[in-house]
Amino acid sequence: MTVAKAGAQTLEGLDEKLVQATADADTFSERRLPFAYSQVLAELGRLQKKEGVKLTRVQYAEPVTVLEGGAGALTEVRMDASLSGDYRPLVEFINGLERNKTFFLITGVTLTGQQSGTVSLRLRLTTYLRAPIGDEKTEKIAETTVGADAASQGVPR
Repeated sequence: MTVAKAGAQTLEGLDEKLVQATADADTFSERRLPFAYSQVLAELGRLQKKEGVKLTRVQYAEPVTVLEGGAGALTEVRMDASLSGDYRPLVEFINGLERNKTFFLITGVTLTGQQSGTVSLRLRLTTYLRAPIGDEKTEKIAETTVGADAASQGVPR
């Protein structure tokens, strides 16, 4: 009987906890996950401009749909980005990604030094796209220039 009571006690309030967890997940998704590739690129561009580094290339892997169906459907977006600049601004760029409002998961970092003091950085990143909510489809996304070759980044539309 004691074991059964202990087991039942851990299940108390589970309904409320499930409702709260769902609400928290929805809030996270709405606030931290973009709904368009242009938002991802704009955020990378804003951050690279702020830190004074050069974003030379962003390559996207084939998107993978996760949590298919329903309102919680997400698309995993994996990116391979190359940057160059001085060491400290590159470190601040990485820090900015980690603290960014948009959810970025850094899965790999490669630094290469050069003779001139400029450092090359290769980042492997992951983020997730959510479905647009309400009239977000019609909102105009602010465009950010991320270098002369920004148009050739291969960004899926």
